[in-house]
Amino acid sequence: MRILFIFFFSWTSLLFSKPDQNTFDSNFSTYLRSSLEQFETAGMAVAIIRDDELLYAEGFGVHSLVNRAPVTADTLFSMGSITKGFTTALLGMLVDEGKLNWDDLVTQYLPDFRLHNSFVTKEFTILDLLTHRSGLADHAGDLLFLSKNHPEMVERLRFLEPVSGFRAVFSYQNLMYLVAGQVIETITGKPWHEVLQERILEPLGMHHTNLHPQTLEGNKNAVEGHARVDDLLYLVPWKRQVDFGPAGALSASVMDMTRWMRFMLGDGTWNGKRLMSEEAMKHLLSYEMPVPFTEWVSMMYPTSHFLGYGLGWFSFDWHGQKVIEHGGNMPGLTAKLTLVPSEKLAILVVVNQHLSLLPHAITLYTLEHYHGIEPKNWSAFLYRLTKMVEQLSRTMERSIQAERKTGTQASLSLSGYTGSYFSPLYGKVAVSRKGKDLVMSFDGALTADLQHWQDDTWRVHWRDLVPRFYPGKVLLNFHLSSTGQVTGLDIEQIGSFSRF
Repeated sequence: MRILFIFFFSWTSLLFSKPDQNTFDSNFSTYLRSSLEQFETAGMAVAIIRDDELLYAEGFGVHSLVNRAPVTADTLFSMGSITKGFTTALLGMLVDEGKLNWDDLVTQYLPDFRLHNSFVTKEFTILDLLTHRSGLADHAGDLLFLSKNHPEMVERLRFLEPVSGFRAVFSYQNLMYLVAGQVIETITGKPWHEVLQERILEPLGMHHTNLHPQTLEGNKNAVEGHARVDDLLYLVPWKRQVDFGPAGALSASVMDMTRWMRFMLGDGTWNGKRLMSEEAMKHLLSYEMPVPFTEWVSMMYPTSHFLGYGLGWFSFDWHGQKVIEHGGNMPGLTAKLTLVPSEKLAILVVVNQHLSLLPHAITLYTLEHYHGIEPKNWSAFLYRLTKMVEQLSRTMERSIQAERKTGTQASLSLSGYTGSYFSPLYGKVAVSRKGKDLVMSFDGALTADLQHWQDDTWRVHWRDLVPRFYPGKVLLNFHLSSTGQVTGLDIEQIGSFSRF
């Protein structure tokens, strides 16, 4: 028995032993470079931290297909929803100071906060804001980011109807993090971005980090995003980016982010100064809300037994170790940050490609490479999966085309559909005639050409770049009364609008 124990201990020690200085050598860089080429991606940067030391930080590729400047470890990328961890850290600091409790009601700080259900409004806590258990649909209201400012978006939360029970189902939200930002502003008397700058970015020395993505337009040290729509590759300039504020506005270089990675692996101190208590640090990385095991999760993490969400972070087990991570997606840009607290290990991968699986592939390869596990060629595997998804998208489009009823005509002349339509959530939609076609103005911020599809249904073709990614080429259906008058319209994946 003792011999078996010694063998097991020795084997596990070997499996999870710390790497030597040559672990991330030229062969590792060669794999990253070939993965970038395989995914047909313009640029990527990778940083790895262990035991408060920088193990690896490199850039690959170029800023964009137009600007061929080389990517370095100091090049700016969007971190997207990785920003959420910064927002929860600010709240943790306020908890330390006795200015806030995680279980405080949101209305205690924001008396005008309203959700669709009055009971849920009264019971909604700070913790509920952060853990994606509101009962709203996944990413509900995200289209508001394209047409409204942040206070207007929070005001319209009351018009989003729940699709599940309160605290019953994990359903990812961005809007609730805007509310969290307003709580921070109410308590401190300062905007979220100023508080973040003063309490985290400046103390950690993250001097090149940006919190206003549209201001990066023309910045020679920032990449630009790339996205494929209908097999065409588009450049996504910073001026077209969306300001997700406390939910996803942060942009940084991987070198700046290594400071945040070191801090999150630590005890709440930085250069001898305490920024947050150890208790608050542990709470940030706790497990609060179970996340369903999907086929995707099982495929990526076959050894995992749980998946959950804490305060701005996902958590799961990987080969018996707790792993903390969060991804970030902005139009044309993808990021992934992974922490293994027991190993004091952190991995960050960022690319300038829309909804890319490359950061996921590099992260998994790095984890296996680091731990001495024969690494799977995750890049090849996930590249094939990417191509399968693209083919599935083409198949779905052909199916949509095949289901279209041909030879039908609209019930009315084009002028019969023109006019103004209203939704309390999204505001005004105006439909006008332009020659032989209809044009839609969505809340005065977005424009789309309407292609007659069948009967009283049109297909939406956005002129603006970002909504081509989401919600895409959706269908718009006009509703007619028994007297043949248009009473309203429905836009697929968006909602209903009444004529006025």
